[in-house]
Amino acid sequence: MAVGLIVLICAVYLLSRDRFTVEDGVLVGYRGWGGHVVIPDGVTSIGPSVFFGRTSLTSITIPDGVTSIERSAFSGCTCLTSIMIPKSVTNIEAYAFDNCISLASVTIPEGVTYIGNSAFIRCSALTGITIPDGITSICNSTFWGCESLASVIIPESAKIIEGLAFANCSALTSVTIPDGVISIEYFAFLNCSSLASITIPSSVRRIESRAFVFCDVVTIEVDEANANYISIDDVLFTKDLKELIKYPAGKTVPVYSIPEGVTHIGDSAFIGCSFLTSITIPQSVRNIGIRVFSGCTSLVSITIPEGVLRLVDGTFSGCTSLVNITIPESMTSIGESTFLDCSSLASITIPPNVNSIEYETFSGCTSLTSVTIMEGVKNINSSAFTNCTSLTSIFIPQSVTNIEIDAFFGCSNLIIYSANGSYAESYAKENKILFNSFAQQ
Repeated sequence: MAVGLIVLICAVYLLSRDRFTVEDGVLVGYRGWGGHVVIPDGVTSIGPSVFFGRTSLTSITIPDGVTSIERSAFSGCTCLTSIMIPKSVTNIEAYAFDNCISLASVTIPEGVTYIGNSAFIRCSALTGITIPDGITSICNSTFWGCESLASVIIPESAKIIEGLAFANCSALTSVTIPDGVISIEYFAFLNCSSLASITIPSSVRRIESRAFVFCDVVTIEVDEANANYISIDDVLFTKDLKELIKYPAGKTVPVYSIPEGVTHIGDSAFIGCSFLTSITIPQSVRNIGIRVFSGCTSLVSITIPEGVLRLVDGTFSGCTSLVNITIPESMTSIGESTFLDCSSLASITIPPNVNSIEYETFSGCTSLTSVTIMEGVKNINSSAFTNCTSLTSIFIPQSVTNIEIDAFFGCSNLIIYSANGSYAESYAKENKILFNSFAQQ
């Protein structure tokens, strides 16, 4: 009887061990049924993708002695609710816990000095995390899509918050950026829609202009000792006041005047500022970045100063209340989707130095009734006026020598006005669009 019991115990032990494949201390395979899993002693590394897609795995105990959790080790373990990471672990590699959507909490021990990009991406149940001292970089997309993450403590050892590090953490209400961080990179806090305030410490030397896009921030504060940045009325500028970097989207005042002396408005600086009805741009401004005023849904009118030569992609896209805009004759380029879905814009004049009307420049401008293109413009590109359903007249000069076939798709009531014998006349006839010569107006 005793011998039989010993044999049974040994058989169970061997069966348990047989679920794991270990090579030179690296766990490279698992054949178990899931549930609660205890990784055996002697393992020093959890290999790449060992538990990938194991949806039956609910909890796991990692033994002391493991030093690294490799790429995608637990990726897609959608029922994993808890994990014990021992103090011996130093590295958590890229995508280690990707899409562990049930993981509500995790304690990262002090010995961890590296957390790879996207390590906790899409851990949508994760509510809070403390990043241990010793981490020098919050890597690209580390906590992307952790939509329940309400607070995070960044260690004093951190120097860089990389792109998309906390993107789409929509419950994040506060974050403390410690003195020591020197760079906050592109889209680091993209769409952190609950983030109400930002404090920039003295150590920060670089803030990428799109770092806080789609955050409903109300206040931006900068340490007075910071040599590179300054906040004036909660608006973030470079210290020399040459560049406006970020206007807080949650600020409720309806009117704002950019200070004289500013020469550059950074990418997406006013994106989603839905309370602003009027913005004054001073004559000192020379450059306006990508999608600067995109989604300013209450903006009614704006004047572009003479010194601005280019409007780049998406500058006013989604400005659904924009009725009037003055574009100076000095303008040489209007980028793709510049006025996309500006559904209240009624008329526009394209100045003579603009070479081309680009892809989707005025697409979806459903209130646009009249367009005047000045002599000098040469090209009207694909989808330039797509679905401008109210557009009844467009004046095209003889300088235009190319119009893409779908430039006016959905403009069913359009009449093209141009000179007899012009390229515009032949285009209208080929595409069965009504044409009138200038003499017939």
